Amino acid sequence: MSLAALLGAAGCQGNDSGLTADQEKMGNNVNAWAKSSGGDWDKLTPDQQQTMIKSVGNEKSARMVLQMTAHKPEPITPGPPPGWKPGGPPPSK
Repeated sequence: MSLAALLGAAGCQGNDSGLTADQEKMGNNVNAWAKSSGGDWDKLTPDQQQTMIKSVGNEKSARMVLQMTAHKPEPITPGPPPGWKPGGPPPSK
């Protein structure tokens, strides 16, 4: 399975995603493993690690997928930062 397919499966909830049942299952597994491990590769069992490596091709990519799945970036809020006033200095941190 390609990295793109795995990442797509990691966020899918519906059955109309176009992914195979195995890809859906792997995505669900990755979500569960990322949540339970907090993205820490060493907290996965050897079987879980090998399953991820087999799915994405190598350990480095598998570690990255686990970490990205566990640590979703916060959404970007459009507009100026809080406290900024037009024509004024940037807000202090």
